Amino acid sequence: MLYTFILHIYEFAGSLFYAQLIGAPETSRAYDSLNCEVRLHLHDGRIALVDGYPQRLIGFWFLNEIIRVCFNDNKLQFFANDRSGLDDGMYSLVCGRIQLLEKHYNLANKPGLLTAFLKQKEGDGLWYEDKFADSSQTIIQHSTLYIEVRAGNRKSQVY
Repeated sequence: MLYTFILHIYEFAGSLFYAQLIGAPETSRAYDSLNCEVRLHLHDGRIALVDGYPQRLIGFWFLNEIIRVCFNDNKLQFFANDRSGLDDGMYSLVCGRIQLLEKHYNLANKPGLLTAFLKQKEGDGLWYEDKFADSSQTIIQHSTLYIEVRAGNRKSQVY
């Protein structure tokens, strides 16, 4: 419930990907988590690496601080330039959903696009083949029903 409250107030919608950290600079906070499962959080304009339960932040960057990025063979490699200098260097992660990660990364690079995309996906369902055609038919049916009821019960309308 608290997550939902924070999400709606501050709009911190983002993507979460599970990955294995296979490369990190020796001086970084992430180095102790080599060959372990990490979680990659993508939000509009920023990226974070966390590990453990409870979560421990092992890397945080604004996307404009990432100098190079490569998505290839289920591997994400990026070279980050951290303002503090603590987490500078090349990072490598293996992720089974690399195509989706690349798509979300590209959306997160443009202000507001990832949040808008995720909000759209939350409302979408797999219930209809052509949801726009079905919704227009439903509107026509409901408006016809409303007109018939309204015309038939003019004196006893309670709206």
